[in-house]
Amino acid sequence: PLIVFTPKSMLRLKAAASKIEEFTTGGFRPVIGDASVKAEEVRKVVFCAGKLYYDLDAEREKRGDTETAIIRLERLYPLPGAEIQAEIAKYPNAE
Repeated sequence: PLIVFTPKSMLRLKAAASKIEEFTTGGFRPVIGDASVKAEEVRKVVFCAGKLYYDLDAEREKRGDTETAIIRLERLYPLPGAEIQAEIAKYPNAE
């Protein structure tokens, strides 16, 4: 049996919902990049997992921050080192 430990707030959060097509095509992604920012403008990269992403994204939007990329780690063990390196390489101006 599969048991998922997650806050109930995630069940009602529209941003956390997936379309049916996402279940039938593609597959599991251990690292999810940030498509909402322009790579050349990014100065900071933040890694997070779980519900924290939605809190960080809301705060970034509230502040109008376009210089921070938020990268989601969907698999913490074993750590997907190659995927993380590939994602970091997309932001050449990040400190």
